[in-house]
Amino acid sequence: MNLVEATADDGMLRIAGCDLPVPAGYELEPGRRVIIGAPPVAAHAVAAARDADEDDDARIIMDDQRAHWIVRVAGRARPRTGEPIEVVVDAEHMHLFDPATGAAIAAA
Repeated sequence: MNLVEATADDGMLRIAGCDLPVPAGYELEPGRRVIIGAPPVAAHAVAAARDADEDDDARIIMDDQRAHWIVRVAGRARPRTGEPIEVVVDAEHMHLFDPATGAAIAAA
């Protein structure tokens, strides 16, 4: 499970310079800090890992010094090491947690 801290702002979750939509059913006040929990299969990369076999899946660790994400990707595309890739996160599979208590935040 990917666990990363984010801040709610105008229907978006801001994380490491990226915006993700707040999952349906959640009402978060602007400025609220949350922990996003998302399984690796909830993120799909547009490009795949260089060392993956053509028919295999590979996992890429995204690290921009502020957030770490593991995504599951198809092994057909082959970006070079260090090459940026576009990642789409499925908000339907995200869970939100309170960073102070670790408790799950219930959808409205």
